[in-house]
Amino acid sequence: MPDFTIAPDPSLWHEVPGADGEEQFVADRTAGLQGEAKAFATTMAEMAIATRDASDDLTLLLQEPESSLYAVAGFALYTDREPPTSEKEALELVTEGSVGPWEPTVVPVELGSVHGFRVSEFLPAAEDAGSSSDLTHLQFIQTTYVVSAGGRLGAVALTPASSPAAGVVLALVEPVISTWEVSV
Repeated sequence: MPDFTIAPDPSLWHEVPGADGEEQFVADRTAGLQGEAKAFATTMAEMAIATRDASDDLTLLLQEPESSLYAVAGFALYTDREPPTSEKEALELVTEGSVGPWEPTVVPVELGSVHGFRVSEFLPAAEDAGSSSDLTHLQFIQTTYVVSAGGRLGAVALTPASSPAAGVVLALVEPVISTWEVSV
């Protein structure tokens, strides 16, 4: 399996460590925070650890506590599949043929030497018994990048985010993706 590196802005992005560093990771992410801000930072740090534990992918936590902006990004490199060459292939890779009530948006991306597609899906919120419109259930956007990184299939999966936050997260993760380098 080829190795890869990325260069995230350390003032915003924090690499999730292995099991030995988990406790310190949570402590560092919550240092100086109080009350709800500390509780939310703890939850997000623990979610980032759970994401990394579930996949062993390189996992980053975006943390900007003053604006309550948090996201988790999992970076993975695959050698058993080719990078997508079309929107249709990108959509199939991300959704595996199963889409929700809203058709995902597939956008070509060129991020430095990394190119491919950004696939964003609208996720319905939990059912609200008093609501009669499908649009009232639309709350989160799930975005996954499927790209060619060093000629290999790379994927970056972001945690779902509310519509306004999702746009900011995309603007902050794309510079990280553009630094992706693969060594064989």
